[in-house]
Amino acid sequence: MDRVSFTVLGLPRPRDLGFRRSIILAAKRAFGSRKFWEEVWIKMEFRFNASTKARVKGDIDNYIKNVLDGLTGIAFEDDSQVSGVNAYWIDFESEGVWVEVEGD
Repeated sequence: MDRVSFTVLGLPRPRDLGFRRSIILAAKRAFGSRKFWEEVWIKMEFRFNASTKARVKGDIDNYIKNVLDGLTGIAFEDDSQVSGVNAYWIDFESEGVWVEVEGD
């Protein structure tokens, strides 16, 4: 198993194209020319400070979709390769998302 992880700073937002572009850029830096061609498992940690979390709109699945869309074609070829996603909210000093992709 091989793992690649990266962090994107800034307020995560569902359906936000600017945030998705940030995911794409960070994934390109982290993966370089590597790509997973078999099954992958993904962990996502959405980080918000306590005052922002109260104002967060949208369900976690919308946040997950934005990250998966940003990873498709870079970390893996197609989202049908995703065998599992572990995603959660966490109170954290600096806002952003931590992503780890694991595969063969």
